[in-house]
Amino acid sequence: LLELVQNADDAYVGVETAQQLQNDVLIEYRGNILRISNKGVAFDKDSVERLSQGNVSGKGLQYIGNKGIGFRSILNWAQEVKIFSGDYSFGFSKEFAAEQLEYLKNNFQNIRDEINAKPQITFPILWAPYWVENKLEPHYDTTIEIVIDPATQNDDWNVQKQIEEFDFKVLLFLQNITKISIKTDSDFYGLKREITKESGFNKVRLKKVNYKNDGAVVEERSFYNFKRDDEKIAHKGDDSLLKISVAIPCDFSSFESC
Repeated sequence: LLELVQNADDAYVGVETAQQLQNDVLIEYRGNILRISNKGVAFDKDSVERLSQGNVSGKGLQYIGNKGIGFRSILNWAQEVKIFSGDYSFGFSKEFAAEQLEYLKNNFQNIRDEINAKPQITFPILWAPYWVENKLEPHYDTTIEIVIDPATQNDDWNVQKQIEEFDFKVLLFLQNITKISIKTDSDFYGLKREITKESGFNKVRLKKVNYKNDGAVVEERSFYNFKRDDEKIAHKGDDSLLKISVAIPCDFSSFESC
């Protein structure tokens, strides 16, 4: 879940500063379907192709994620993934990928021989996108819809548990998102971030509000946030931007007792 939120945060890179108050994410989990929507930069032809190719990323130094690894990780607990974004609506599934492999096996002798020699070969799911009907969440520019594999529902870290334990302190370290709304069959609440200046420092106020109770504040905490993001480091021949962010509770007494 955190990987998907980070991807949504990256989608807001390049969004005008004046729109920062609108940088929100909607997470919905009903039945066995998880939907995550944002108002950031939508997919285009190049980004669709990069996602399908795998290990290729157009992300620059200002992004959290890299090479689509976060997105690919969700395939471990998904039966099917659909993306509705801009002019594109497409999906991926284990079943469709298996059908493509079977097609290749039945129509190409060289592939059939290789599969017979190595029966463990599978067709990469992201190599086989297919078009789907557009079901973009209203008022958003991108929606990712995931049909959860029932076999993962009883895992120690299943989706329901991740949502229940989702910590609003995540907002301290996201660069762009200022609000996350979470809607399930039984709950509807929001996590909000407000940044002000106090004695020259960034003061971050986090709130958890209950939308089913007229937006009543359920929990609130404040932190001083210190960031450094101007140091480049060499990693495997590439330049990466080292971003350091430290948050200290404004209530030092509780901090010291940790």
